[in-house]
Amino acid sequence: MRGILSLLIILLMVIVAVKVYSQPDYPEATWNPADPGNYLSSNRGREDVRWFIIHVAEGSYGGTINWFKNPKARVSAHFVINEAGTHLTQMVRIKDIAWHAGNSLYNRYSVGIEIAGYVGSTIWPDTLYKNLAKLAVWLHENYNVALVWVEGVAPPSPLQSSGIIGHIQVPDPSNPRVGGGRSHHTDPGSTFNWIKFMNYVRELYTSLHDLEKLNVTIKIVSLSGSPISGITVRIEGEGESYLLHTDSEGRVNLKLNPGEYRVRIEKDGVKYDERRMYVVSDAEVCIALPVELGAASSSTLVLTFLLFLAVFIFAYLITGMLNR
Repeated sequence: MRGILSLLIILLMVIVAVKVYSQPDYPEATWNPADPGNYLSSNRGREDVRWFIIHVAEGSYGGTINWFKNPKARVSAHFVINEAGTHLTQMVRIKDIAWHAGNSLYNRYSVGIEIAGYVGSTIWPDTLYKNLAKLAVWLHENYNVALVWVEGVAPPSPLQSSGIIGHIQVPDPSNPRVGGGRSHHTDPGSTFNWIKFMNYVRELYTSLHDLEKLNVTIKIVSLSGSPISGITVRIEGEGESYLLHTDSEGRVNLKLNPGEYRVRIEKDGVKYDERRMYVVSDAEVCIALPVELGAASSSTLVLTFLLFLAVFIFAYLITGMLNR
């Protein structure tokens, strides 16, 4: 009798464990696992998930799910959402590393979602943006994803910042000046409305929290990761305007209202970068400039030498003509 009771308890525990494992991490998703060979089993914690990367599938909702279940795919994303934004499937656990970014470091520190549709042609409804915003806010509340989108290529290292980006913004690991990961993808494309999406993120997040000014740090670095001090950073938007200079660590610290801003980086009147930023939560933003400020580049030195040589030859010829 005691043996039968023990077996029943074990059976009950197995049933409970199976039921728990069949549930998604995100409560509003349906769990449908990708093939185990299409992602890396891991044990990521809250602090390891720093980025939310948005993709467009170049295909249908069902076709994308089937592809991630195909052992030949060797790719995956944590989530897939249909074009209408009404059905969301989780295929990889948040703790595990999906293969979606074309950059192994960004894979390690991100969650990826595939939106059914096609780059540059699909027009998604408001429902899609609203439910995408709900997932973004959930990732912020439960992990380490800042609710901020900054235009342009993300920093070379995912540990330099945190936020929401498109696949086109993931740096090529071999050439971080270029976005789109190793294969230079362009999704989510021109028909994805970033401002509409971030407006919904802001609307939802402010309905959950009484926000005052946000603590925002902007750090300016070179592609090698060296901080750039003494450079001018102009920030304008939401009725605010700031003119600041980076400190010895390349940082400026601000108190901002939630919303859209334009960030302009310049030195001695020369603009080096300008991009949009939409911030909804406290954030540490990192912008990597593709130049080493304060030191002449090799191309600049070559041009200077050639100019000097041309002037010398010209002066020599003129002197020779005058002495005839």
